[in-house]
Amino acid sequence: MQLSGLLATVLVVMIHYRTVQPGQANLYTINYLIQEYLCNGVGRAAVPLFAWQSGLFFFMNFGGLADYPKKIRQRAVTLLVPYLLVSLFCLLFELTQTRYAGQSLPSYRYLAVSWLLHPRTTQLWYLRDLMVLVSLTPLIHGLLRYTRWVAVIAVGSCWLFEQQFFPEVADWYLINVETLFFFVLGGAMANRVADIDRWHRVDKVWLFAWLGLWLTLIGLRVYIDPTFDVWYVRHFSLASLLLQKLSILVGVVVILVVAARLQAKILVTLSSFSFFVFLFHSYPLSRLVKWLSEQMVDPERVFYPATALSLLGSFGLALVANRFFPKSYGWLTGGRSREKIHDRQTRLPES
Repeated sequence: MQLSGLLATVLVVMIHYRTVQPGQANLYTINYLIQEYLCNGVGRAAVPLFAWQSGLFFFMNFGGLADYPKKIRQRAVTLLVPYLLVSLFCLLFELTQTRYAGQSLPSYRYLAVSWLLHPRTTQLWYLRDLMVLVSLTPLIHGLLRYTRWVAVIAVGSCWLFEQQFFPEVADWYLINVETLFFFVLGGAMANRVADIDRWHRVDKVWLFAWLGLWLTLIGLRVYIDPTFDVWYVRHFSLASLLLQKLSILVGVVVILVVAARLQAKILVTLSSFSFFVFLFHSYPLSRLVKWLSEQMVDPERVFYPATALSLLGSFGLALVANRFFPKSYGWLTGGRSREKIHDRQTRLPES
């Protein structure tokens, strides 16, 4: 499943460099529809895949409360340390800019919230979700053990109809229902790893059938609701919501099936740097990337060169950091060195 993390990481980068949002331009321009299709369609399967893998691998070797202290220590290294370090780095960069511009420094409360609860780089919301979920794994394990699929269906129903039942903490949900559902779903399938491995190695006919279904579902949703949005707003119809959710489920399957067929050595190598790219593809790298892109194309089309430049830049930084600063790279990525990831055939991000 290692290469599925690489594919999902590329999709996350693509989402974060979208330049045309609903309400900002004519909704029926080719440029808008392409970005809507790719970023708010294809890309939306990435985080669910991460969460599903995290739940799957966490509960594969989870023996209950006896294993909990060990798991917490491991996740402190693989999740908490990268979260704090990357958040601090982004905060220091922001403070440096503030001082350089001659502006007053923000309050201590702002600094604390920006470091611990709502980092400057947006993608860290997912790591925060995972850390909260890990703290709740004894409860989740008990629910899965004694209710079997009842818990999965209950949480899945909330996700299907976009019912966010956790409060917001520093403007992010304490746990996003999407992360919760796919983490729980992965945990419920933890004892079926052999079946999963056979299942996602389907033949080409089924691969193209799943791929065609995925792309069609996204196309239908974009056609009936090109302004669809569930990110802390509720801009959707029931039909568009159900199409979006079904496309995400199918998309997770497609990414796993496609990744199972990819064998190129360079992709395996690049996949070992996926977590670093996940952490550093956005702010503050985005400042330079967007500036360079604006020198090439109109602002509304910055998405295309910016996505490519961000991928090139962040993978390049990962290669340099891993080669010349291996200890720092290890701390920043929670011990995910290229060699360790290759040996374990792990995935991104680890829960």
